[in-house]
Amino acid sequence: MKVCLVNTNVNLLTPDFLRFEIQPGLVSIGAVLEKNGFTVEIVDLKLLILENNWKADGHIFKKAASFIAGKDPDLVGINTRCDSFPTAINIAKALKDISPKTPVALGGIQATFVGKETMEAFPFVDFILRGEAEYSFAELAGRIQKKGSLRNIKGLTYRKDGDIIENPAPALFPGLDNLPEPAYHLYKSQLASPELNARREIYIDAGRGCPYHCKFCVCHKMYNGKYRLKSPGKVVSEIKNLKNTYGINGFNIGADHFLVDKKYVKRFCELLIRENLGITWCCSARPENIDEEILRLMKKSGLFSVFLGIETGSETVQENIGKRLRLENIMPLMELLDSLEIFTVAAFIAGFPEETEKDINDTLMLAVDCSKFQNVYCEIRELAAMAGSAVYDRVKDSLRRAGFFNDIADGPLSGIPANMALVKKYPRLFSVFYSVPLKSMTPRLLHETVRFYNNALHHFPLSIKTALEELKIRPVKLFKLFRIWARKEGLSGGGNFLPSHADIINSFPGFLKDEYKKNGIPAAFINLILKTETAGAKSRLEAAASVITGLGEENTGRIMERVLKTKSGRVKQDRE
Repeated sequence: MKVCLVNTNVNLLTPDFLRFEIQPGLVSIGAVLEKNGFTVEIVDLKLLILENNWKADGHIFKKAASFIAGKDPDLVGINTRCDSFPTAINIAKALKDISPKTPVALGGIQATFVGKETMEAFPFVDFILRGEAEYSFAELAGRIQKKGSLRNIKGLTYRKDGDIIENPAPALFPGLDNLPEPAYHLYKSQLASPELNARREIYIDAGRGCPYHCKFCVCHKMYNGKYRLKSPGKVVSEIKNLKNTYGINGFNIGADHFLVDKKYVKRFCELLIRENLGITWCCSARPENIDEEILRLMKKSGLFSVFLGIETGSETVQENIGKRLRLENIMPLMELLDSLEIFTVAAFIAGFPEETEKDINDTLMLAVDCSKFQNVYCEIRELAAMAGSAVYDRVKDSLRRAGFFNDIADGPLSGIPANMALVKKYPRLFSVFYSVPLKSMTPRLLHETVRFYNNALHHFPLSIKTALEELKIRPVKLFKLFRIWARKEGLSGGGNFLPSHADIINSFPGFLKDEYKKNGIPAAFINLILKTETAGAKSRLEAAASVITGLGEENTGRIMERVLKTKSGRVKQDRE
C-alpha cells in the first residue's frame, strides 16, 4: 500500500530568502509507516513551486493535486497549520475532483482543533487525525488496506452512514525515544541539494509540549499539558547521523522551551562537545530559565542563536495572558547574550484584547531598548486568534476582516481568490486571517504601527531611542507623526497608509530632521546617529563610536553614557 504525505506549509518563495524546511511531523509519521510495511512518499508544495517555477495563482491547487494523483496513492495525508489551512483544503478538494476514490486525511494542529467543523464544511475530507498521529495514521492505513473497522482508532474523526464520528482523544506516547528515527531519506534529494539547502540547516524534533499556560498559544492544549523531550543521547545521535549522511551543519533544536531542565541541557551540551561534530545549533527558551553558566556551556557546544518569547512589555498584560515574566530581568539578559555574541530573537506580540495604548507603548519601548544590542533582533507580531487557544475561545464570535493580513497569515498563497473565498465563508475555521478586536486602537493603526517598527528598528535603533527621548513622546505617537509626515510627502498609496519597507528606510531620516526642526530641538546629535546608521554601521558600538568622533573627544564621556549600553542595559534618559 502506498501512502502520500503532503506538506502545504509555504512561507517565503523569494529565492533570496529561500530556506528549505524539513517537516518534522511528516518524516516522523513516514518512519512509522515504513516500519509497518507501507511505501511512503512526501510531496512538498513549496518544493513543487520552486522546482517547477509555478506561479502562485489559482491554478496551483489543480497542479499540485495532479502531481499527487500521478503518484497513484492508496491514502493521502495532508498536514495543516493555521496559516496554510485554506491551501490544504483547496488541494484536498482538487485531489478529490481528480481522484474521487482516493481517501484524504488531514492532521496537524489546525485540524486537531477544528476537526469536526472541517468535516461538516468540506465533504471531500474523509478523515481527521487529532493530536500525535504517528501510530494512529499507520493504524488507519492498515484498516483501509484490510477494510477493517475504524471505531477504535484513537484520535480519528471519520464519516459513517452520513454521520461524523469522533473517536476518543489519543493518549500521548509514553516516551519520544520509542519513536523510530525520522525518515529524513524521504527528503534525500533536497537535503543533498546546495541550491535548496544552501545554509545546510535542519529542524530536529527534540521535544513536544509546554509546561506553561499562555492564553494565545495552543501548545499546552495540543499535548495535554505535558512536556516531553527525547533523551540527550537520542537527539545527538540524530544530529550525528544527519551530519555524516547529508553534511548538515546547522540544527534547530525543536522544543518550545528547551531550557526547562538545565540538567538535561547540560548533558546534551556535554555530549555535543565530546562528539566534536563541528556543528552549530539554536533553540527556544523562556528568559527566566537562562543563566550565564548554562549559556557559556551551550555556546561552547555550538549554540549560535536563541529565540526568546517575551511577548509584552506590560506587567499587566504579562499577567493577563498567563506569561508572567519578570520584565526587570529582560535587559540584563539581553546584555549577557549580546556580550557572549549569541544571536537572539526577542519576540513580541501586540494587540491583545485587553491592551491599552499604554500597554502597547510599553511593549514597543521594550523592543526599542532590546534593539540597541548588536546581536539582538526584535520581532514584533500582531496577535492572531489561533484555534484551540484561550484567546480564540474568547474572541471567536467577534472576529473582524480588516482588509489586510497580519504577519502570520500573510503568506505567498494567502491572497489567491479560492483561498480568500474559504476565509470569508468560514471565519472560525480560518480565524488567523481575521483581526482580534482591540479597544484602544483600530486594527489598521495597530497593523501599521507594528509594520513600521518591525522595519525601522532593524535600521535605526539608536535614532528611534534618541528621538523618543528628545521629542518626549512614546512609540505609537512617533509612528502617528511619521504617518502624517509621509502622507504630506506623498508616500501613501491612497486613503490608508501602509508604509513599504523601502519607504520607511528611505524616508525616516528626513522625517526625523523635519520633526526636530519643527520642535526647535538641536539636531547635531540625532543627525550624526542617522548618518552612521544610514551608512550601515557594522555594530551599535561602531555607530556610537562614529557619533563620538563626530562630536569631538571632549564629549566622549557624555555620549558613551547616553548611547552605549550601561550595566543596567539602558540608555541614559537625560540629555546634558
